[in-house]
Order: sequence, then C-alpha cells, then structure tokens
Amino acid sequence: MAEKMDKAFTIVLLGQLFGSSLLICLNGFNVIVNSERVQRTSLITFAFYEASMLTFLYAYCFIGECLIQESKRFREACYECAWYDIPPHQARDLILCMARAQQPLYLTAGKIYVFSLENFTQIIKTTIAYLSVLRTLT
Repeated sequence: MAEKMDKAFTIVLLGQLFGSSLLICLNGFNVIVNSERVQRTSLITFAFYEASMLTFLYAYCFIGECLIQESKRFREACYECAWYDIPPHQARDLILCMARAQQPLYLTAGKIYVFSLENFTQIIKTTIAYLSVLRTLT
C-alpha cells in the first residue's frame, strides 16, 4: 500500500519540494532586500508565509519519517515473534513478511529524494545556501 501511495504522490511531492524550496528562498530574499522599505505588516505577512511553507515541508518529512520508523518496527516485530510456536505454513508467511521488511518503506519525491527529518535539515541548508548566493549576486 505504501508503494501505491508513493507512486501516486511522487510527482506531486517533487513539485512541492522544488516549489517550496524556491519560494522559501525567494521570499527570504524579498524580506532581506525590502526590509528597510516595506512596512512591518508586510514583513509579518512574509514571515507567516515563510513559516507556513516550512510547516508544509516539515509535515511531509515527518510523515515520511513515521513511515520509515514503522516499517523498521514491523521488521523487528516479525523477528521477535515466537515463530517456533506457530504452524509451518504460518511460519513461511512470516518469513515472506521478514524478507519484504528488509527494505524500509519510503515516501519519495520523484524517486530521487526521500522525505525524512534528516533530509528536512538538508532542505533548509540548501535553501539558505541558495539565499546566500542570491544575496551575493545583488
């Protein structure tokens, strides 16, 4: 089921990832460049917009992290169960579950980026690096 969900959302999540990263960078640049000329209410609006974009990205990364952790817990639960006390045909089914659970489930963007909390920090670092490049160009 997770693979079907990933297949259905991978392109949408790729667009969300690139779009959000770009908008966070450009919005931050706009705040820096126009901080002296713009009214405080506009700066507060930009700050709320920035926070909402970060929250959306964090939500995707948090859900991806939960999926990874739950698939790891499933593998451990299969391994820790009393397989020696169950009938042989059920033990074979358990072996199949354990074999499938060796590879954790991921939520990806375009099959190239895995959504996780660790990668959320990479998004922030990359966005700030792009913002720094924009600042040096102007």
